This record gives sequence, C-alpha cells and structure tokens, in this order.
Amino acid sequence: MPLLSAWSTLLERRYGLASGADELHRVRCADGVVVTAKRFRPRAVDAALLPVVCLPGLGTDSHNFDAPAPWGLARVLADAGHDTWPIDLRGTGQSTLSFSRWVGVTFDDFAGLDLPAVVDHVLATTGAPQVALVGHSMGGLVAYAALSSGMGSKIAAAVTLGSPLGFPRGLAVAPFLRPLLPLAPLAPGLFGGALGRAVAPFLLRGDTPYLKNWLILEHVDGRAMRRVMYRAVQDVPRGVMFQFKDWLEHDVFRSKDAAVDYRARLHGVATPVLVVEAPRDGLADVAAVRRALSLLPAAEHFVAGRAGGCSVDYGHIDVLFGRDAPVDVHPRLVSFLARAARRPQALRRAA
Repeated sequence: MPLLSAWSTLLERRYGLASGADELHRVRCADGVVVTAKRFRPRAVDAALLPVVCLPGLGTDSHNFDAPAPWGLARVLADAGHDTWPIDLRGTGQSTLSFSRWVGVTFDDFAGLDLPAVVDHVLATTGAPQVALVGHSMGGLVAYAALSSGMGSKIAAAVTLGSPLGFPRGLAVAPFLRPLLPLAPLAPGLFGGALGRAVAPFLLRGDTPYLKNWLILEHVDGRAMRRVMYRAVQDVPRGVMFQFKDWLEHDVFRSKDAAVDYRARLHGVATPVLVVEAPRDGLADVAAVRRALSLLPAAEHFVAGRAGGCSVDYGHIDVLFGRDAPVDVHPRLVSFLARAARRPQALRRAA
C-alpha cells in the first residue's frame, strides 16, 4: 500500500543508522548458513592486543555494538587498539534466512555454529592466536557456552554484561508472555522487531513497570535510543523462543534437547571473565548473574552501579546505552581487555 510504503520511507530517513564498520565479512558456518560479521579496524594498531568478537542479546543484532558515538562499543574497543568484530547471528540483521529455516533457529545454533565459524574466520583473517569475546545479555550466554566447549582454547578472555545463568524468578521477568503461552505452539516466533520498526516514533515516550525491567528511561537519551532500537531490535524465532521458555520455567541453562548443561559445563573454566551486573536489571537477576563467579576461578566482578563507582545504578539496556555509560562502564571493559586480551608473548613480557 502506498501509505505504508511512505510511512516506512519516512521512518528509515528519520531513524535509520549508517554502520560505522570498516568492512563487512560473510562467513559460512558448518551447516552452510552464511552469517555476517562487521569489522572495526583499530585506528592505531597495537600488535599486543587480541581481536574482540561482540555478541548481541536476544532479539537484537550487531547494532547493539554498532551504534552512534559515544555509545558504539565496537568503535570504543577499536579505538583502544582491538580489531573488533560484532556479529549478526543467524536470522538477524544482515544474516538473513528463509522463513522456513528461520523458524527453527535455536540458541544452540548461535553457540555451536555461528560463533565457531566467525572465530575461525577472525583468526584466519587477523593471524591472531586467540580472540576475546564481549557479550550483552544472551550474547554473554553464547560466550559462556563457547568457553566450556571445544573452542575454549581459542578464547583468551570474555566480558559478559547482564548475562544470567538461569532465571530464578521464572516468568516474573517477562509477565507479558504469560497470557501468550497457550498460543506459543502456533506462533512461528515473536515479531517484536517488525512491530518496533513500525511504531518507532512512539517508543519510550512514557515509563511503565515492565519497561523498568529492561531499561531505566531516565538514564538514556530517548531520541538516540529510539534510533538504536529501530535498527537493532529483531524478531525472535520459535526455536529460540521455546528454548528460553524452558530456561524460564525450570531455571536452567541447557541445550534444546537437554543433553548439554551449559551452566554445569562452565565449572572450573580458567579463562579470565569480567562478569558485569546491573543493580536495576529486571531481566538478568543479580543472583543469577553472580552464579558465574562461583564457577569460574579467574572471574572478575564489576557492579555497574554506585557500589562499583558509577554515577547511577544501571539497568539491562542502559548499561550499554546510558548517557554516562561511556564514562562509567565502557572504560572498565576496555581496561579489563587491555590486561586479559593480549597475545601470550605480550603477557609474558608484562609479567
């Protein structure tokens, strides 16, 4: 319809974001699916620093990290000297799939197919011996799954932001889903991305109790946040939706077939990990985020709040996009990676 087409064009002009990436790489996974990784080259190359792969959260794409300055963490990391690679996981952003294949995508595909392929591509492209991972929300869970897998030796360090190892509060973190559960078997997925783009001008215009679960509205620039949401928010396929339903209902972190307990498999992994919690995070329960600390002997803990030296107590999304996050949060991530994401010979010289 002409009216809808005109509305879409108007929204794209007002809210569309140009990528800040220097390169776009297409990477073929073991099952033949092609995913997209953006490359942010460092302005000044530091040969001692390892590349960083950035993993977005549930229902988002690489724009979680490829946002306008000063919130685009990919450019922040590149400016600090890291060759930085945000991923569009399969079925999101530019990693498009046919509808029939998209419906069946699972978290296990992200962790077992997409990330291994991209890590191997980054290592081959850069010549680095290892990478570091930075994951927000579900992206941190992908990082945890990778750390405990056969590819763990390729990962020198990781940062997880608001990534819970289970959901002790169950569906209380997303009460709007409760009335939809009877319809879940009939739904191909959650179409929050398509809906969000259509109503972008009306988003974040007022606070609600549910909104507080994932975003502290007074912490963000509303116009900038609407632009990020317009581009970053993606639809969630049924396979991922049902896997999260299992985790929410049973407080677990496991594969779709329940054969792999990702949380149990993390026990004793010695890779340095910076575990970031946000005190006002209503989605990633603080107790569940802290579960990683007892499993990972080399884990470090950062409270993104006043107790950790920040100007405010952050929430789930504003820990990345808050007005003061570039001052409060981003430097802590950069500092950790400067120590932990270094080539082995550089670490020996530093010691």
